[in-house]
Amino acid sequence: MLWLSTNSIGTVLLAIYAALTHDWVALTPIVGFFAAGISLPVIPASVVIFNKILAQPTKTARLAWSALAVTSLFALALGLAGVLALQFQLPFAAIAGIAAPFYVAALVAVCLEYKPWLFRNGA
Repeated sequence: MLWLSTNSIGTVLLAIYAALTHDWVALTPIVGFFAAGISLPVIPASVVIFNKILAQPTKTARLAWSALAVTSLFALALGLAGVLALQFQLPFAAIAGIAAPFYVAALVAVCLEYKPWLFRNGA
């Protein structure tokens, strides 16, 4: 569910960004589809990592570790996108330039999906 919500929110944010700054709004579903495919291998690692994070005793620790985990997993997915960009001779700057909405979406999706555990007091 985390994967689906992250990519759905990211695609919507990308469409808003494209509508405000560019004229390629019609391509955002295609970009979202490729982003979902690239981020799919990261999901097994995220399940293991978030199971460990949600066992942390304090809310502050859970939030800090969650932000670090999202950033690390996002960097891993962006690295996978970079490898694909090199393989197909695409400019990595173009891929990295449209990645910000998906990073924000990943942070929002983690807060929504794990809200009962992230924001609870105590253990």
